[in-house]
Amino acid sequence: MTVRVFLLTLLACLPLAARAQDPFADPFGSVGQDPFGSEPSAASTTNGFGDFGTASSPMVASAESRNASAPLDVLLSPPNPIVRMIRETPPQTAEEFGQAIAWLVRLKEWTEAKRLLDAIGQADWTLQQQTAAARAAGPAILGRLLEEEAELTDRQKQVVWQLQRAPGKYARSPEILDQWIDRLVSTSPAIRQKARLRLQDAGEVAVQRLLDRLLAGDPRIAPGVLVRATIDMGQDGVDALRAALLIEAPERVERVAIGLAEQPDRALAIELGALLVGGPVPEQVTSQVASLLQQRYRTLPDRDRVLQFLERETAQRLAEYQDVRLEPNVVPERVWRVTTDRQAVEVQQGAAADAALERLANLAALRFDVLNAHAGALSELSECGAILLQRAYHLHPQVEDTALNSHLLTELTVDQVPSDDFLISVFHAATDKQFHGAALRAVQQLGSHGTATSATVGFLSDLLNDPRPVIRYSALEALDRLDPQRPFAGTDQAMATAVEMARLTTGPHVLVVGLSPDLRQTAMQQLTSVAGAEVTTANTMKSALLALDQERPAELILVVDRVPDDSVLQLLQRLRRAQRGHALPIGVLTDNLYPHERDWIDHASGIVSGLLTRQPENMRVLLNRLWSTMDITPLSSADRLRFAAVGERFLARIAHDRETYAIYPVEQWSATLASLAGQISAPSLVQIFVGVPTAQAQEELVELAARRSLDESTRLAAAHGFLQSLQRHGLLLPRHQVLRCYELYNRLGPDDPVAVRALGFILDVLEAHAAGRELPAPPADETPSSPASTVG
Repeated sequence: MTVRVFLLTLLACLPLAARAQDPFADPFGSVGQDPFGSEPSAASTTNGFGDFGTASSPMVASAESRNASAPLDVLLSPPNPIVRMIRETPPQTAEEFGQAIAWLVRLKEWTEAKRLLDAIGQADWTLQQQTAAARAAGPAILGRLLEEEAELTDRQKQVVWQLQRAPGKYARSPEILDQWIDRLVSTSPAIRQKARLRLQDAGEVAVQRLLDRLLAGDPRIAPGVLVRATIDMGQDGVDALRAALLIEAPERVERVAIGLAEQPDRALAIELGALLVGGPVPEQVTSQVASLLQQRYRTLPDRDRVLQFLERETAQRLAEYQDVRLEPNVVPERVWRVTTDRQAVEVQQGAAADAALERLANLAALRFDVLNAHAGALSELSECGAILLQRAYHLHPQVEDTALNSHLLTELTVDQVPSDDFLISVFHAATDKQFHGAALRAVQQLGSHGTATSATVGFLSDLLNDPRPVIRYSALEALDRLDPQRPFAGTDQAMATAVEMARLTTGPHVLVVGLSPDLRQTAMQQLTSVAGAEVTTANTMKSALLALDQERPAELILVVDRVPDDSVLQLLQRLRRAQRGHALPIGVLTDNLYPHERDWIDHASGIVSGLLTRQPENMRVLLNRLWSTMDITPLSSADRLRFAAVGERFLARIAHDRETYAIYPVEQWSATLASLAGQISAPSLVQIFVGVPTAQAQEELVELAARRSLDESTRLAAAHGFLQSLQRHGLLLPRHQVLRCYELYNRLGPDDPVAVRALGFILDVLEAHAAGRELPAPPADETPSSPASTVG
C-alpha cells in the first residue's frame, strides 16, 4: 500500500518537476505558449527557417518517420520535459535555436540536438544568423557536440564547424568593422569601449581596416582616434603603424604622423622622435608634429638625444634579430610590411626572424633618413644600409633581384659620399654582422651602378678571394659589367674565378672526408642521387686541405669518418681556418666521437652532426639542415647556369680581343683554357682558342670546323678563327696536324658541304701561308669558297 501511494505521489509531481526544469519561462506556461518569449500566430505558416516546426517541416517529417519505425516501448516512454516542450513549441529565431541546443547538450539529449542541427543545415541562414545561434549556444556547447559521445554525422559536424567559425567571420566582415569604427567617436563612453572590444575581437583584420581608413583619410574620424584604436590592438597595431610611416605617398604618411602626434604612445616613441628631427615627412609636417607634442609635454628632445635614442634602439633590435635569425620556422608569426608599390601596408605570415628583421628594418629606414638629412657618419649610414639590403634579400632570396628598389624601404643614396664608397662600406658592415644576403646585394649594386675606378676595381678584385662562392661569382660579374681595361692586382685571380664559374654544373661541389672507402662511396652515391652533386673525396686531413684549393672549390664538406693523421676536432678546426673553408657548412656524419668533440660540434656555428645511413632521404634532411645554417640560400641550378654563362662570356671576350684586354694573362692560362673544350659552348670556344697561342688551340679550331653536330655559322666561325689565330700567333700546327686537315677534308667533303667550305678555307689559309701569298678573306655565308686542292 505504501509503495502504491508513493508512485501516485511521484506521478503527480512530474508536472512540478517539468516546471522546475523550464529554461525559458517561470512559471511554466500553457502548452501553446512560446517558451522563447513570443506567441505563435495561427496565420503564420512559415517562420523563415524552412517551415521549421510545421507539418511540412523536414525535422517533423524525419521525426515521424523515426517514430513509425521505432519500438513500441520507446514511443510509450515519456520524454524529458525540456525535450517535450521543444518539440511542441519549436524555436523560431537563431538565438532560440542556440539556446535550445545548449539545453539539449547539457541534458545529453543528443538525438534531439542532432534534429536541430539537421534543421539548421537545411535552412539558408545568413552569417549574422549563424553568429547569433553560435553566441547563444556558446563555444563550450559547440565543442561538446564534436565529441565522440554525440555521434554526429559528417554533415552535422560541418554545421557545427560553420557555427564555430561564424562569429569570427561576422566580426571580421568589412561592414561590421566599419560600424564599430564609426562608433569610436560616439558620445557614450560605454559604446566607445564596446567598439574597441569588438575591434580587438577581430584581430589583425581590424588592424588592417583601421589602417586603410587612416591612410585613405576619413573626414568623420580624426587621425588620432584611428591611431589610438590601432595602438590598442597590441603588437599588430604598433607594427602596422611603424610600417605605415614608410609608405611612399606623402599625404598618407602625413596622416599617420599627425595621428601619432595627437595620440602619442611609448611603444612608438622612437618613431615620434624620428618625426621630430626630420624623418620621412616634409618640414611643415615636422613642425606640426612638434606643435602637437608640445601641447602634451613641457620639453621635447633635441636632435642629439633623438639620434642617441635611435642608435640604442637599433642595437637592441639588432640583438633580437641575431638571436632568432637562424631558428627554424616552427610557429608562424604575423609580419606587417609595406607593399611592393609602397602605397599600403599588408600582413603576411612569416617566421620569428622575419618579424624581428622587419621591425629592425623599419627602424633602420627611419634612422637612415634622419642621418642622411643631418650629414650622419658613413659608418652609421652603412649599418642602416646593410640592414635594409638584408631585409630586401630575404623578401626575394634569389641570387638576382631585378626589382630590388621595390624591396627597399627607402632610397639608398647618400649626398656627402660617392655611391661606390657607400656601397663598399655597406658591404663591410654587412660582412661584420654576417648579413651575407646584404653583402651579396651590395656587390650586385656596385656592379650595376658603380664606376670602374681604381678603388672600386681593387675592392672587387679582393672579393675574388672571398670564401663565399656566390660573393666571388658576383664580384666577377660586377667586374664583367664595369669592364676595366687598366691593369689591376686581381687579373690572375679573375681568370681563375672565371674558369671556376665556367665549370659550374647543375649541382653543388661537395668534399667528402673520411678513412673508410665504403662510407665515402655511400655518401657519394647519395649526394649524386639526392642533390646532383659533384663529389671529391679525401681520406686524410692533408688531402682534404689540398682539395679545398682546387680550381673548383668545395661548397659543402661532409666528414663521414675519422682520418689517420689527426683527430676529428683538429680536422674540423683546420678546415675552419682554411681560407676557402671557414665559411662553408660542415656535416659530421659519424657516431665515433669523443664527448669533447661532440660538445665542440654542438656549440660551433655552421656545423651539423648526424649519422650516415643507407636511406637517401636522411641525406636530403641533412642537406636542408646544413643549408639552413647559412644566411643565404644555396645556388640553384638556374643560378649555376647563369654564373657559368657569365664566366664563359668573360673568358671569350678577353681571349678574343687581346689588344683591349692585354691586362689579363691569357697566355699563362692556355692549357687550362684549352681544357674547357666540352664544358662551354662552341661559339665561346672559338673566341677563346683564337686568343690562346698554342698548337692545341689551332688544332681545336680545325676540329670545330669539321664537327658535323655544330651549325653552319659556328663551323664557319671556327674557320675564320683559325685565320685570326694564324695572323696573331703564326702557324703553330705540326706537320702531321696539317696533313690531318687534308685527310678530314677528303673524308668529309663528299657528304658534308659545310666541311667543304670550312675546311677548304683552312686549307687555303695553310697553302697561302706556306707559299708566302696574301691570306684569303674569311668565308661568307652567301658565297661558297673555292675548294682547296687535295693531297694525292
